[in-house]
Amino acid sequence: MNSNKQLYILIFFLLVYKINSCLYSNPNDQTQKFDLSTLKLDSSAYYKAHFPISSYSKYDSNFFFNFCNGTITKCDSNLQMKSCQFFTETALLIPNNDAGNIAEGESYNFTNNGLTIEYRGKTFSPTASSDCSTAIEPNRRVTHYNIVCNKSIDTINVINDVTEDSRCSYQINIQSKLVCRSCPINCTELLHAVGCNEVTWKCLCDTQTFGDYCNQSRIYISSVDSTTTDGGTTFINGYFGNTTSERLSITIGSLQCNDIIVYNSSTINCKIDKGEGIKQVILTDRDLKCTGSFQYIKIQQPCPNDCFSFIKNGICNQNTGVCNCNQNYTGLDCGTKIQTDVPISIPSINDTTGTTTITNENSFYQIGIYSLVELNFNGSIVKEYILYEKWNKTSTSNNAKDNTTYFTQTIPSVNCTIEYSIEEVTIMKNYSFAGMNFILLPSSVKLKISIKDFLFSSTLNTLQLRIKSTFNQTMVKNDCNSNKLNFDTNDLTNNNNLNFITISKDSKTLYARFINKAISDGRVTTISNSMVGQDKDSIYVGLNLPHCVEHCEIDPDFGVLVDSKFKSSCDDNANSKPKWFLPVVIAGPIVGFSIILIVGAVLYKKYYISLKVLKVKLEEINK
Repeated sequence: MNSNKQLYILIFFLLVYKINSCLYSNPNDQTQKFDLSTLKLDSSAYYKAHFPISSYSKYDSNFFFNFCNGTITKCDSNLQMKSCQFFTETALLIPNNDAGNIAEGESYNFTNNGLTIEYRGKTFSPTASSDCSTAIEPNRRVTHYNIVCNKSIDTINVINDVTEDSRCSYQINIQSKLVCRSCPINCTELLHAVGCNEVTWKCLCDTQTFGDYCNQSRIYISSVDSTTTDGGTTFINGYFGNTTSERLSITIGSLQCNDIIVYNSSTINCKIDKGEGIKQVILTDRDLKCTGSFQYIKIQQPCPNDCFSFIKNGICNQNTGVCNCNQNYTGLDCGTKIQTDVPISIPSINDTTGTTTITNENSFYQIGIYSLVELNFNGSIVKEYILYEKWNKTSTSNNAKDNTTYFTQTIPSVNCTIEYSIEEVTIMKNYSFAGMNFILLPSSVKLKISIKDFLFSSTLNTLQLRIKSTFNQTMVKNDCNSNKLNFDTNDLTNNNNLNFITISKDSKTLYARFINKAISDGRVTTISNSMVGQDKDSIYVGLNLPHCVEHCEIDPDFGVLVDSKFKSSCDDNANSKPKWFLPVVIAGPIVGFSIILIVGAVLYKKYYISLKVLKVKLEEINK
């Protein structure tokens, strides 16, 4: 019983506090917090609204009213009324009608443009001159004070006459600045706010930010043009809002990029001093930052083992770092002599899983797209989306020149669509991606991937596409070639146009070549590659993509080879067995995605060069 009394006292206290303070707060909208305390008048004063003769009323009258539980002497000498219907001098014999009694309290509701307060009179018995028996609230007068925002009215302004929309229900329309919404915070104190949006009632942000406090960045870098190692002018593309060169600071690696020119909201250039390798770009605009990747291009790109040009196996294209092999030679370094009796690697496509497998005798090399990862500014994982073996086949083209299977996959939570194709190359042909030229050999496999419309959680974030390469083997073994499984990623970050990884087992090797270029929102840009994981028989490589808003395209290529030390039998007579390589090249560009499996490619590590050269010379002498 005592607890109930305490509850009643608390409720009464809160009600009295609310009425006395005259604060009206919308619990569902922080922008609607109105203080009408300045409208309360002394009981000898009042506000007035005219009520003309109508179908409901025979007499001309006025409504007198007050706010914040303020009563009116003219309505009632006992000060019980805060609103009344006061008739004119021609009807003095008619008593004033109670249109809002202090004992009945009040109710209110919020509108899009203000506040409605309802006053209620006490219930009464109908008479010949005063009958509310058919009212919505029988035997009671209810007055609705509809207050709307008008920033030019300091107190109130009554609009038009009082209307009686139904029996004994009155509408009084009022204007006042006291019910004008405002943003819940002072937007003028925020660095990136330019005012209060009077539609959403949130701070109006500048072109570089968004959010309730204009503290979430819109700016990002989608691509950065390369220069030579001598340095020069680089163009930075993305979105930067309305900015000026005076506000900007751009660093590339440890160097400051100078002479900044802002062309528009999507293109900026600056001049960078000489350097080498791949560098991080950091663009700073006051308190906002965004990052990208920049590469110094070597004036002369090295080729693997210089294509064995000293024995005329091939010629190095120093613009791209790719070998052009002479007749009868093949491989990434032209170190393999083409032979007609070599076993053939057989590529195959799994229409259900979207993976591709290269089979050579009892060895199987499977390549698949494992996941798409959103990374934050520090390179930490924000969210990983597993793609592996979840592809949906859409179509297939199969003819003498083209055998391609198309797949797609969507990530609804980030509005992203990924398109993916695998092509089995049937004839030798030239191929180009992101300014790099290649030759695709027969029996190779090329993959393409396009990542579209990824919705980033922050403009500071970037993407990483992860590829899984797996080695498997049947129970049938040739013990003459038995070697442990070995992964080599030393050349994955060599700052050249081409990066390599290898998976070796039993004198057979899967080579992956990744081009450090991608196409981001239609422009070529630099990316980096890194090993992100390894288990018993698989390796995971991450292609680090930029903040591409519309689409990213990537193009790697994979390949299998059989080492020259491979033995088809355990006969020690070297002349009784062929020496053969079965290479399948894997090239990996940057934002649309292609994997090329090329039969015949051989990769020699730099620290093996002298031994390899000696071996080739001895073989030439023995012919």
